Amino acid sequence: MANIEEGVSSLRHNMTEVDNSLSETLMDIKDAVQDLNSSMIESLSRTGAANCKDLLKIEINTTEPVQIYPYTCCPDHSEDVVCNQQLDQGGWTIIQRRQDVRPRENFYRGMSDYVRGFGMLSGEFWIGLKLIHELTTQSKQELHITLEDWDGNVRWARYSTFKIGSAEDKYRLTVSGYSGDAGDALAYHQGQAFTTFDEDNDPHTGAQCAEYRQGAWWYKTCANSNLNGKPITGSDSSYTGIFWVQWLGFGYSLRSTSMMIRPAAH
Repeated sequence: MANIEEGVSSLRHNMTEVDNSLSETLMDIKDAVQDLNSSMIESLSRTGAANCKDLLKIEINTTEPVQIYPYTCCPDHSEDVVCNQQLDQGGWTIIQRRQDVRPRENFYRGMSDYVRGFGMLSGEFWIGLKLIHELTTQSKQELHITLEDWDGNVRWARYSTFKIGSAEDKYRLTVSGYSGDAGDALAYHQGQAFTTFDEDNDPHTGAQCAEYRQGAWWYKTCANSNLNGKPITGSDSSYTGIFWVQWLGFGYSLRSTSMMIRPAAH
Protein backbone atom coordinates (compact mmCIF):
# COMPACT_ATOMS: atom_id res chain seq x y z
CA MET A 1 0.00 0.00 0.00
CA ALA A 2 2.83 2.33 0.93
CA ASN A 3 4.45 1.63 -2.45
CA ILE A 4 1.20 2.54 -4.25
CA GLU A 5 0.89 5.82 -2.32
CA GLU A 6 4.52 6.51 -3.03
CA GLY A 7 3.94 5.87 -6.74
CA VAL A 8 0.86 8.11 -6.85
CA SER A 9 2.77 10.87 -5.09
CA SER A 10 5.63 10.51 -7.55
CA LEU A 11 3.22 10.56 -10.48
CA ARG A 12 1.57 13.73 -9.18
CA HIS A 13 4.96 15.33 -8.76
CA ASN A 14 5.93 14.39 -12.30
CA MET A 15 2.63 15.71 -13.68
CA THR A 16 3.17 19.00 -11.86
CA GLU A 17 6.63 19.25 -13.37
CA VAL A 18 5.22 18.50 -16.85
CA ASP A 19 2.50 21.12 -16.34
CA ASN A 20 5.06 23.70 -15.26
CA SER A 21 7.26 22.79 -18.19
CA LEU A 22 4.35 23.17 -20.62
CA SER A 23 3.47 26.56 -19.13
CA GLU A 24 7.06 27.69 -19.53
CA THR A 25 7.11 26.39 -23.11
CA LEU A 26 3.89 28.25 -23.94
CA MET A 27 5.33 31.43 -22.45
CA ASP A 28 8.49 30.92 -24.50
CA ILE A 29 6.39 30.49 -27.66
CA LYS A 30 4.41 33.64 -26.84
CA ASP A 31 7.63 35.59 -26.29
CA ALA A 32 9.05 34.20 -29.52
CA VAL A 33 5.98 35.33 -31.48
CA GLN A 34 6.24 38.81 -29.94
CA ASP A 35 9.94 38.90 -30.78
CA LEU A 36 9.11 37.82 -34.34
CA ASN A 37 6.57 40.62 -34.69
CA SER A 38 9.10 43.12 -33.38
CA SER A 39 11.69 41.70 -35.73
CA MET A 40 9.31 42.11 -38.66
CA ILE A 41 8.78 45.77 -37.79
CA GLU A 42 12.53 46.26 -37.43
CA SER A 43 13.13 44.55 -40.76
CA LEU A 44 10.48 46.81 -42.25
CA SER A 45 12.54 49.76 -41.06
CA ARG A 46 15.54 48.35 -42.88
CA THR A 47 13.57 47.81 -46.11
CA GLY A 48 12.74 51.49 -46.39
CA ALA A 49 9.23 50.76 -47.70
CA ALA A 50 7.84 54.04 -49.05
CA ASN A 51 4.16 53.06 -49.06
CA CYS A 52 1.75 50.21 -48.39
CA LYS A 53 2.33 48.67 -51.81
CA ASP A 54 6.00 48.29 -50.93
CA LEU A 55 4.94 46.58 -47.69
CA LEU A 56 2.76 44.15 -49.61
CA LYS A 57 5.74 43.14 -51.73
CA ILE A 58 7.53 41.97 -48.58
CA GLU A 59 4.36 40.32 -47.23
CA ILE A 60 3.59 42.87 -44.52
CA ASN A 61 -0.21 42.80 -44.58
CA THR A 62 -1.23 43.78 -41.06
CA THR A 63 -4.25 45.99 -40.39
CA GLU A 64 -2.39 47.60 -37.48
CA PRO A 65 -0.50 50.89 -37.89
CA VAL A 66 2.89 50.42 -39.56
CA GLN A 67 5.83 52.61 -40.45
CA ILE A 68 6.72 53.73 -43.94
CA TYR A 69 9.67 55.79 -45.14
CA PRO A 70 8.24 58.07 -47.85
CA TYR A 71 10.63 61.02 -47.82
CA THR A 72 13.28 60.99 -50.53
CA CYS A 73 15.04 63.85 -48.77
CA CYS A 74 15.19 62.08 -45.42
CA PRO A 75 15.32 58.27 -45.80
CA ASP A 76 15.42 57.68 -42.03
CA HIS A 77 12.27 59.70 -41.32
CA SER A 78 9.24 57.45 -40.87
CA GLU A 79 5.49 57.99 -40.76
CA ASP A 80 2.83 55.80 -39.17
CA VAL A 81 0.03 54.77 -41.54
CA VAL A 82 -2.71 52.17 -41.91
CA CYS A 83 -2.86 49.97 -45.00
CA ASN A 84 -5.68 48.17 -46.77
CA GLN A 85 -4.14 45.02 -48.23
CA GLN A 86 -7.46 43.29 -49.01
CA LEU A 87 -9.19 45.60 -51.50
CA ASP A 88 -8.43 44.72 -55.12
CA GLN A 89 -5.09 43.00 -54.45
CA GLY A 90 -4.09 45.49 -51.75
CA GLY A 91 -1.30 48.03 -51.64
CA TRP A 92 -3.51 50.92 -50.46
CA THR A 93 -2.34 53.59 -48.01
CA ILE A 94 -5.37 55.05 -46.20
CA ILE A 95 -5.17 58.86 -46.20
CA GLN A 96 -8.55 59.70 -44.65
CA ARG A 97 -11.19 57.86 -42.65
CA ARG A 98 -14.53 58.89 -41.14
CA GLN A 99 -16.45 56.46 -38.93
CA ASP A 100 -19.48 56.41 -36.65
CA VAL A 101 -17.40 56.18 -33.46
CA ARG A 102 -17.46 57.97 -30.12
CA PRO A 103 -15.98 60.40 -29.50
CA ARG A 104 -16.01 61.80 -33.04
CA GLU A 105 -12.82 63.42 -34.31
CA ASN A 106 -13.01 67.17 -34.99
CA PHE A 107 -12.37 67.77 -38.71
CA TYR A 108 -13.19 71.49 -38.62
CA ARG A 109 -9.56 72.55 -38.22
CA GLY A 110 -7.05 75.06 -39.53
CA MET A 111 -4.43 74.64 -42.21
CA SER A 112 -1.57 73.69 -39.88
CA ASP A 113 -3.51 70.65 -38.63
CA TYR A 114 -4.43 69.63 -42.17
CA VAL A 115 -0.82 69.91 -43.28
CA ARG A 116 0.47 67.93 -40.31
CA GLY A 117 -2.38 65.41 -39.99
CA PHE A 118 -4.54 64.52 -37.00
CA GLY A 119 -6.74 61.87 -35.41
CA MET A 120 -6.23 58.28 -34.30
CA LEU A 121 -5.18 55.63 -36.81
CA SER A 122 -7.46 53.20 -35.00
CA GLY A 123 -10.46 55.42 -35.74
CA GLU A 124 -10.99 58.68 -37.63
CA PHE A 125 -7.99 60.47 -39.10
CA TRP A 126 -6.40 62.60 -41.81
CA ILE A 127 -2.76 61.72 -42.49
CA GLY A 128 -1.75 65.21 -43.57
CA LEU A 129 -1.31 67.17 -46.79
CA LYS A 130 2.46 67.12 -46.44
CA LEU A 131 2.53 63.32 -46.43
CA ILE A 132 -0.12 63.00 -49.15
CA HIS A 133 1.94 65.35 -51.33
CA GLU A 134 5.05 63.24 -50.72
CA LEU A 135 3.26 59.97 -51.51
CA THR A 136 1.66 61.31 -54.68
CA THR A 137 4.95 62.78 -55.88
CA GLN A 138 6.83 59.45 -55.71
CA SER A 139 4.99 58.03 -58.70
CA LYS A 140 1.60 58.19 -60.41
CA GLN A 141 -1.08 57.32 -57.84
CA GLU A 142 -4.66 56.14 -58.05
CA LEU A 143 -7.32 57.05 -55.48
CA HIS A 144 -10.11 54.82 -54.16
CA ILE A 145 -12.96 56.28 -52.10
CA THR A 146 -15.48 54.16 -50.20
CA LEU A 147 -18.75 55.73 -49.01
CA GLU A 148 -21.40 54.32 -46.67
CA ASP A 149 -24.85 55.70 -45.87
CA TRP A 150 -26.80 55.19 -42.63
CA ASP A 151 -28.65 52.16 -44.04
CA GLY A 152 -25.42 50.27 -44.69
CA ASN A 153 -25.39 50.87 -48.45
CA VAL A 154 -21.86 51.20 -49.82
CA ARG A 155 -20.70 52.95 -53.00
CA TRP A 156 -17.25 53.61 -54.39
CA ALA A 157 -15.38 55.96 -56.66
CA ARG A 158 -11.94 55.38 -58.15
CA TYR A 159 -9.65 57.80 -59.96
CA SER A 160 -6.76 56.58 -62.09
CA THR A 161 -4.82 59.81 -61.43
CA PHE A 162 -4.55 61.57 -58.07
CA LYS A 163 -1.89 64.07 -57.03
CA ILE A 164 -1.55 66.84 -54.45
CA GLY A 165 0.68 69.84 -55.11
CA SER A 166 3.30 71.33 -52.81
CA ALA A 167 2.82 73.87 -50.03
CA GLU A 168 3.88 76.59 -52.46
CA ASP A 169 1.10 75.44 -54.79
CA LYS A 170 -1.36 75.38 -51.86
CA TYR A 171 -1.72 71.59 -52.06
CA ARG A 172 -3.60 71.85 -55.36
CA LEU A 173 -5.66 68.85 -56.49
CA THR A 174 -5.02 66.92 -59.69
CA VAL A 175 -7.61 64.19 -60.25
CA SER A 176 -9.02 62.38 -63.29
CA GLY A 177 -10.05 58.99 -64.66
CA TYR A 178 -13.23 58.26 -62.70
CA SER A 179 -14.84 54.83 -62.43
CA GLY A 180 -17.28 53.43 -59.88
CA ASP A 181 -20.93 53.52 -58.82
CA ALA A 182 -20.98 56.58 -56.53
CA GLY A 183 -20.88 59.19 -59.29
CA ASP A 184 -18.02 61.58 -59.99
CA ALA A 185 -18.10 64.25 -57.28
CA LEU A 186 -14.39 65.11 -57.47
CA ALA A 187 -14.16 66.30 -61.09
CA TYR A 188 -15.74 69.59 -60.00
CA HIS A 189 -12.77 70.16 -57.66
CA GLN A 190 -10.04 69.46 -60.23
CA GLY A 191 -7.29 72.08 -60.09
CA GLN A 192 -8.45 73.68 -56.84
CA ALA A 193 -6.21 74.62 -53.91
CA PHE A 194 -6.94 73.30 -50.42
CA THR A 195 -8.99 75.61 -48.20
CA THR A 196 -9.50 75.70 -44.42
CA PHE A 197 -11.37 78.20 -42.27
CA ASP A 198 -8.14 80.09 -41.59
CA GLU A 199 -6.70 79.96 -45.12
CA ASP A 200 -9.13 80.86 -47.88
CA ASN A 201 -7.81 79.54 -51.19
CA ASP A 202 -11.12 78.98 -52.97
CA PRO A 203 -12.24 81.23 -55.88
CA HIS A 204 -15.69 81.92 -54.43
CA THR A 205 -16.11 85.71 -54.13
CA GLY A 206 -19.27 85.60 -52.06
CA ALA A 207 -18.35 83.12 -49.33
CA GLN A 208 -15.50 81.44 -47.50
CA CYS A 209 -16.27 77.87 -48.45
CA ALA A 210 -14.60 76.14 -45.48
CA GLU A 211 -16.77 78.19 -43.12
CA TYR A 212 -19.84 77.81 -45.31
CA ARG A 213 -19.47 74.01 -45.55
CA GLN A 214 -17.93 73.57 -42.08
CA GLY A 215 -15.02 71.51 -43.34
CA ALA A 216 -11.75 71.64 -45.25
CA TRP A 217 -11.43 70.57 -48.88
CA TRP A 218 -10.41 71.52 -52.40
CA TYR A 219 -13.36 73.90 -52.53
CA LYS A 220 -14.40 75.69 -55.69
CA THR A 221 -17.70 77.60 -55.41
CA CYS A 222 -18.19 75.62 -53.17
CA ALA A 223 -18.43 71.79 -53.30
CA ASN A 224 -19.81 68.64 -54.89
CA SER A 225 -18.09 66.62 -52.17
CA ASN A 226 -17.30 67.45 -48.55
CA LEU A 227 -15.75 64.37 -46.96
CA ASN A 228 -14.16 66.41 -44.17
CA GLY A 229 -17.48 68.00 -43.21
CA LYS A 230 -19.48 67.83 -39.98
CA PRO A 231 -20.56 64.41 -38.67
CA ILE A 232 -24.34 64.59 -39.02
CA THR A 233 -26.71 61.63 -39.03
CA GLY A 234 -28.45 61.34 -42.40
CA SER A 235 -30.65 64.24 -43.50
CA ASP A 236 -28.87 67.60 -43.29
CA SER A 237 -30.65 70.82 -44.23
CA SER A 238 -27.54 72.88 -43.40
CA TYR A 239 -25.54 71.21 -46.22
CA THR A 240 -22.47 71.10 -43.95
CA GLY A 241 -22.24 67.34 -43.49
CA ILE A 242 -20.12 64.61 -45.05
CA PHE A 243 -21.71 64.64 -48.49
CA TRP A 244 -21.11 63.26 -51.97
CA VAL A 245 -23.54 65.10 -54.22
CA GLN A 246 -23.58 62.67 -57.14
CA TRP A 247 -24.80 59.88 -54.87
CA LEU A 248 -27.17 61.27 -52.22
CA GLY A 249 -27.02 65.03 -52.74
CA PHE A 250 -26.00 68.00 -50.58
CA GLY A 251 -28.63 67.25 -47.96
CA TYR A 252 -27.46 63.81 -46.82
CA SER A 253 -24.49 63.32 -44.50
CA LEU A 254 -22.76 59.96 -44.83
CA ARG A 255 -22.01 57.53 -42.02
CA SER A 256 -18.47 56.61 -43.05
CA THR A 257 -15.87 57.31 -45.71
CA SER A 258 -12.35 56.23 -46.51
CA MET A 259 -9.85 57.60 -49.00
CA MET A 260 -6.86 55.48 -49.98
CA ILE A 261 -4.10 55.69 -52.56
CA ARG A 262 -1.57 53.36 -54.16
CA PRO A 263 0.94 53.52 -57.01
CA ALA A 264 -0.96 53.08 -60.27
CA ALA A 265 -0.22 50.09 -62.49
CA HIS A 266 1.82 51.04 -65.53
